[in-house]
Amino acid sequence: MSGITDEEWDRLWQDDPFETARLLRLIDTVDWRGHGNFRTEILNLHRLAMDVFNEGRRYQVGKLFELAVDLEERVRDELGDRFDSVKRALSDLTDLYPESLSYDDSEGMKEPS
Repeated sequence: MSGITDEEWDRLWQDDPFETARLLRLIDTVDWRGHGNFRTEILNLHRLAMDVFNEGRRYQVGKLFELAVDLEERVRDELGDRFDSVKRALSDLTDLYPESLSYDDSEGMKEPS
């Protein structure tokens, strides 16, 4: 994966556009029973978000957004209306999708929806 531009990185890391604790709160406030491994995947997304937004690990940006886009699509397609808080948090995260990642299809990166 080729990575993101310096300008995109500055927007993601230095401007602090996403509160990672939002993802963690979803673990406690949403009833995940009967919905497969969504809870575990949200925890993984939180870990990646911490790496990027809190620890400044630029090399994790592609993995973060790949998982976020995948989860956003799956939540939209598989879960009901009572998961609106999950949909909003994922949408707010994927709205930050760095444009330069959409040009890198060497690892099957998806365009944001």
